[in-house]
Amino acid sequence: MKSPATGVLLDFNFKWHLQRKVTTMLVKCISNDLREVKPSSELRQELKSWFGTDTHSLDLKVGAVYVVYAVEVFRGWARYFVADEVFSSTLYLMGYFSSFFKVVDSRVSQCWVIQCRELDTARSKVIFSFEEWAMDPMFYERLLDGADREQRTFRRRKEFMDLEFPNPLIAGTAEALNGGWLLCPKCNDSWQPQSMGGMTRCPKCGALLLNPLYSAGKC
Repeated sequence: MKSPATGVLLDFNFKWHLQRKVTTMLVKCISNDLREVKPSSELRQELKSWFGTDTHSLDLKVGAVYVVYAVEVFRGWARYFVADEVFSSTLYLMGYFSSFFKVVDSRVSQCWVIQCRELDTARSKVIFSFEEWAMDPMFYERLLDGADREQRTFRRRKEFMDLEFPNPLIAGTAEALNGGWLLCPKCNDSWQPQSMGGMTRCPKCGALLLNPLYSAGKC
């Protein structure tokens, strides 16, 4: 099953991030219309080869910020895999050319690994993601097909990365209580967080909140 995923030509800035072992974790969509890409550019031609047209609109919202769960580099083009605007119905990630985004926060997830796959004598693909995806060439295909094991693995890894670093766009902060407990400002429920990352999620109402223990250097 081939994904209608998209990618972007690997540029100097992206190479610089990789050389520093820093991978984009938060990106902001700056365009979702293929027609905005310069007609004579290599990117426009690559998009047309993927979609069979270069007038397609992407399932991205301009101005929205997305967590990047994987980066794939193939034929010199990099794609960011994000939970796009139809993720709630598809339940799998899509890859989009990095030129449709700008970096909001660049960090490396501690669960990411790097894998280079030799496709043939002349072509290779590099993927940066969590181990199950990066090391298994068929993981993404099975995820697209809705395989139970891959879906469970992805949900677990996604939740980890969603909570791993503080999200600068989230304004709400959980209140720190004694004994490592937190209080939700939305529903007043209290809990002991399982994640020691920059974000935490209220188990009662599901609110995504900044983790005050992380910012206080206690995690």
